Amino acid sequence: MNNDPAIDLPADPLPTLFPNRAAFEELLSGLRRLDQSCGSSAGKHERAIVLIHACIAQGINTRGSIMAVLLQLGFVRGHIAIVLEENSGSNPSGSHWERRADGAYESFG
Repeated sequence: MNNDPAIDLPADPLPTLFPNRAAFEELLSGLRRLDQSCGSSAGKHERAIVLIHACIAQGINTRGSIMAVLLQLGFVRGHIAIVLEENSGSNPSGSHWERRADGAYESFG
């Protein structure tokens, strides 16, 4: 259970993100393949950026839902939060995504 009120991370992401476990596992499988395709030269930071872009493209676009998915892929909560914040902004030339007024992230690329 998440006790941090600043992070809207559901205890179980399945009910709110996916219609069933098979859909969730299919998404995770695709993201694992994408992560592996980044290669050994990519650092964890770069891999997180690629995976966050993929999540946003799939409609997984809130802080909590992105965290829930990346946690399943072995990323650490604090690292995910840092990557989301450091790469968020309103300038496409200096940011990967922006956080809209409704709290959802939108990718620039």
